[in-house]
Amino acid sequence: MAGKKWFYSFMRRHPELSLREPESTSMARAQGFNKERVKSFFELLAKIYDEENLSPDRLFNMDENTLSTVQDGQSKIISAKGKKRIGAMTSNEREESVTSVVCVSASGQYIPPMLIYKRKRMKVEMTNGAPPGTVFSTQEKGWMSNDGFIEWLKHFISVVKPTKETKVVFDGHVTHVKILKAIEFAREAGVRMISLPPHTTHRLQPLDVSFFGSLGKYYDDALRKWMRSHVSRPATTWQVAEIFGEAYGRAATIGIACSGFRASGLWPLDFNIFSDADFAASSFSDIISPTVALTTSTETLTSTETPIKSIAAEAMTSS
Repeated sequence: MAGKKWFYSFMRRHPELSLREPESTSMARAQGFNKERVKSFFELLAKIYDEENLSPDRLFNMDENTLSTVQDGQSKIISAKGKKRIGAMTSNEREESVTSVVCVSASGQYIPPMLIYKRKRMKVEMTNGAPPGTVFSTQEKGWMSNDGFIEWLKHFISVVKPTKETKVVFDGHVTHVKILKAIEFAREAGVRMISLPPHTTHRLQPLDVSFFGSLGKYYDDALRKWMRSHVSRPATTWQVAEIFGEAYGRAATIGIACSGFRASGLWPLDFNIFSDADFAASSFSDIISPTVALTTSTETLTSTETPIKSIAAEAMTSS
């Protein structure tokens, strides 16, 4: 069996190699992000871009993210040798969470975010320190429901002010885009909605690709800073808006926004942004790739959704 000495010698002989930690990829994502599905999605996008004569300031991406009252992991510290245990304080044993809803355009315009709390009534003290223009909502489960999405959509339209003559294109998760009431409301306001293919958001969602990683890092930094400034006090959902406000101010830059759209190939539109190596995981999957299901507010392609959703899509297109 090869030992450590052989391994170190092997790595010295091959400087082009490096030891890296692989990114965890679920079977669903490995099977979902395949060449045929992504190609069909980009063909649909190209058609919409041409029909709407789209510019980067009219292409938006929206997604949700969870903000926890417990930091994700710990930063490294310097300690004396021989110490067996090194401890670091966390805010709570059991975390509480708040959902943030973020939206940004391909030109770097950020729509003021929404924070969703798991409670029945909102307290004004919980809004302290939030980014300017933030809207707040309370939901039974603490994340976006159908009514919550329509509430956010009204906020989005009030900021962007689209028209039927100058439409904007908005892409998001399939569970949001397939709400019939939201589709009809968006169509009347001049918003064209596109759903990303299932299990592909880790590569095709601009916010997932660039923004949320930076936001998570800055949020943990801000949470640790808050704990050092408030000794013996645990952070709760009452402080999330303040901590999020500091992190959002650092992460919401034009550069991060534009890099997310560029890396996902959505702007400028570039299917060749992904190489054959990016689709390698799907080629080793034993699961047969399902038919691509892509829905927009004006047309429905071949769908493998449940009968209820198919009926809703049919009613939407017939109207």
